[in-house]
Amino acid sequence: MEARVETRACDSLACATNEKDKAKGEERPPEMWLVLNAERSDQEAWLKMFKPPFDTYVELMTHQSSDQLLILKAKELDDLKSLKDTLNAGDGLVRTLNGIVAGVCGTSSVEADGAAEMLDGKLMRHLMLRVETAHFSFGGGFAEFQVTMLDKDGNIVVQPPAPTSAQRRYAAARNS
Repeated sequence: MEARVETRACDSLACATNEKDKAKGEERPPEMWLVLNAERSDQEAWLKMFKPPFDTYVELMTHQSSDQLLILKAKELDDLKSLKDTLNAGDGLVRTLNGIVAGVCGTSSVEADGAAEMLDGKLMRHLMLRVETAHFSFGGGFAEFQVTMLDKDGNIVVQPPAPTSAQRRYAAARNS
């Protein structure tokens, strides 16, 4: 009885296949899926555009903490056995799908947020922590130099005033 509930919670051909293989005594490594992070509007768009039974589809699956996870399933991910491989392949796949959805809807900013797999009828989530560097540039200051020119008799030659750098930029923008 419990096996039916667990398989139903998965709602996919892949989970049902794993359960059948276990019943036959054939042990297969669990398939890895991608967990997506999306705003509500993006989530709804992806659920409408990428439906099963077609390859590369998304579905909501209930995690043991009662959270609904947006899961991406694709044949490209089926043969991958490690979390690292799944996340690397999934990043490219998500970028491609974001481009497709943005072409149809105008925008899409879904990101890969980790991976998930079905183990003993329970959805196990693997979180992904990304380390990113940031480069900052503090500017705004500039140097102004005043050059004093002398003629051959030692008298100071007064130059006509020059426009500031901001004035030169404004003039260049106005003339282009």
